[in-house]
Amino acid sequence: AYQWVLYYFAPNKAKEGETYTPQEVIKLIVRILDVEDGSRVLDPACGSGTFLIEAYWRLKELKTGNKKRIPPSRELHTEILRQLYAIDINPFPTQLTSMNLAMKNVRAPTTEANIQTSDFFALSPPDEKELEREGFDAIVGNPPYTRWTEIPDNVQDKIREKLSDDLSSYGLHADVVRGREPGIYVHFIMWARRFLRPGGRLGMIISDSWLQTDYGVNFGRFLLENFKVKALIDLSARVFPVPLIGACILLLEKPKEGENLDDNEIIFIYVNIPEGHSLNVDEVLKVVKKPKDVPPHFIVHIMRQGDIPKDQKWINFLFRPEDILEELEQKTIKMGDIFEPSRGNTI
Repeated sequence: AYQWVLYYFAPNKAKEGETYTPQEVIKLIVRILDVEDGSRVLDPACGSGTFLIEAYWRLKELKTGNKKRIPPSRELHTEILRQLYAIDINPFPTQLTSMNLAMKNVRAPTTEANIQTSDFFALSPPDEKELEREGFDAIVGNPPYTRWTEIPDNVQDKIREKLSDDLSSYGLHADVVRGREPGIYVHFIMWARRFLRPGGRLGMIISDSWLQTDYGVNFGRFLLENFKVKALIDLSARVFPVPLIGACILLLEKPKEGENLDDNEIIFIYVNIPEGHSLNVDEVLKVVKKPKDVPPHFIVHIMRQGDIPKDQKWINFLFRPEDILEELEQKTIKMGDIFEPSRGNTI
């Protein structure tokens, strides 16, 4: 409830692209990433820390075998906090994250929390020699949906500086005059890759607008050439309070050296959430693990990564013409089923 108050009474946060993330989405992403006992987890746009709180309980369950959310011992509480890392450009969210994580055991005050108020793009990733020790096993979050023209100038400069080669190689430099304006969530994913250990995974919920745009074609090419794309989950319902924001969940894995990307199988999932219902986490997890056992309100396609065309919009991989025609046929009533038509005067 507190997060809803923050949203409605802090309109400047909405302008900055910050949005409340439903608990079902958070739980799905943390569970689907298979966070392990020793995993180091980063949220580079932590907000109030909801993703890391879910990761906290998951780590606690793995370490104790107990699913009940009872406060862990002082030693275990400290151990878990050492594995969680939070970054946000605004100080208030990092303060909330600090309090929310500390309250998992109020009797065990600690200075071990890895929480930093900083622009994510101002941070430098570990070099290759240090990546195994200082990199992350999982990066999670709901990065801002801010359009390029709304990003502060100093942040734009950092993005151009840090991602210059990738932006040029993949044609992802913003060009507002020509209508190419990638959201900052694209840059978050591109930069987060540098912080992942080989074999590390990234799970984020982002705007689904890129699926239908020209710059999204280039972003898709970046994903195909730099990640094992595990799944793309598009959600029919508006999971955010802002009604015009559509969302999708992107699940990626950083390949190990020499690993073949072409044979990786990508699961494209469209979830038609019935009106009045919320996202069913167990149901989605079951489809991801057994994509051939699909409920009727899911559309699922599996494609070999090497067979994905790099010059097409990704909306084409979620919906195929035959799927749309089949859906129309199922929902279309033939005139002959309603009344008996008669033929009038014709030439």
